[in-house]
Amino acid sequence: MTKGPKQLLTAAAIAWAAWSCTGTGTRTVDSAMADVNPFGWNEPALVSFENSDTLSLRDLSLALRCGAQIGEPTLGLTLEFTAPDSTRFSEHCSFPLHLQRKPVSAAATVVIPYRRNVLLRKQGTYTVGIKPDHNLRGVEAVGITFEKQL
Repeated sequence: MTKGPKQLLTAAAIAWAAWSCTGTGTRTVDSAMADVNPFGWNEPALVSFENSDTLSLRDLSLALRCGAQIGEPTLGLTLEFTAPDSTRFSEHCSFPLHLQRKPVSAAATVVIPYRRNVLLRKQGTYTVGIKPDHNLRGVEAVGITFEKQL
């Protein structure tokens, strides 16, 4: 999957934010982001993560880059994970959104905890499809962060 400058900048910002929150910088954080249509996101966003460590536990978080026009108190999503051996896992989740109103030109990156102590047992590429319940305005990019526990 080819990433543009905006995707790389967003992924770097999320990784830096997660690293700086640990205080010591000893955690490893990988993130995968995909741009979506901020005027109406209703299609699955696909992100990929390359796994080479089958022994470490990870904490997974949902990452959203939101504009000021998002007005949802709760975000309903379907997440579909595909492992390197084509095994699939799908679930529907609802996440509360606690966004502070900002000027129209401002955007915020929101990181929402999703799962703790996840073990990715297969080496290779994991793909995650993220789809909203309904047409959603105001989300510019969506993704998953994988924080390795040390």
